[in-house]
Amino acid sequence: MITFNWIINSTLKIINLNELPNVIQNVNWQYIGTDENGAKKIIYGVTLLNAPNPENFTPYDKITEANIIVWLENILNIAAMQKNIEQQIYLYNNPTT
Repeated sequence: MITFNWIINSTLKIINLNELPNVIQNVNWQYIGTDENGAKKIIYGVTLLNAPNPENFTPYDKITEANIIVWLENILNIAAMQKNIEQQIYLYNNPTT
């Protein structure tokens, strides 16, 4: 079984976007898969976030890592990322060369 975890390395914010203050524009992240034996593979990325909806805008000082992860999971193809990591771990545990 593989356990998947996020690490949010950094965010880039825009001081003012469409009259909203301190809007996160992109997120630098790592998505990590670790199997029961400790084999670990990582996908790195930077993702441009969608422009926020003023009706449900979260102020910068109220944003949590959990918020950012939900945003990323709504944008990225998590199933494909997990499959990629699973394949990498399988090859690590079962080398062909």
